[in-house]
Amino acid sequence: AMLADMERERKKLHNSIVESKGGIRVFCRIRPALRHELLSGGSFAPGSIDDVFPSHQTALTATRLDPSTLELAMGSKNSSSQHIKFSSVFGHDCIQAEVFSELRDLVQSAVDGYCTMIIAGGPRGSGKTFTMLGEGSENRGLLPRAVDEIFAIRERDDWRANLEVDAQMV
Repeated sequence: AMLADMERERKKLHNSIVESKGGIRVFCRIRPALRHELLSGGSFAPGSIDDVFPSHQTALTATRLDPSTLELAMGSKNSSSQHIKFSSVFGHDCIQAEVFSELRDLVQSAVDGYCTMIIAGGPRGSGKTFTMLGEGSENRGLLPRAVDEIFAIRERDDWRANLEVDAQMV
């Protein structure tokens, strides 16, 4: 009975921490230049999305100012810019583990029975697949890391609960 009470309290505390970060969190990840972009000899700068808007007349540059602020600037450095606030902003040099560390608590919430969802959005070539799936063992994406975390929780908590894992990918 005492263990059940402690587990209820753990779930309550964990999910109050998760909720304090916001029911909906929006993250922004600035994609680094890809190998073929660097080899083409173009003027691609990290955070530049002129390849998405191929007019090439005015480049839009995204810069991480701090952990939650993105600066969007059109054209030259002297032009006007906008600052946009996010739950977190990841620069072009961030690694997959850094992004996952911001979302790890959602895996525990899902195991605790709460509804969670992680969605990647953006135009073609913006890095959605890389962020979600990754490549190789060092650059594993959010999905493989979440699966690893589920099994780590299962192993950690096997003394008090039998966690069955049933997964589907569409």
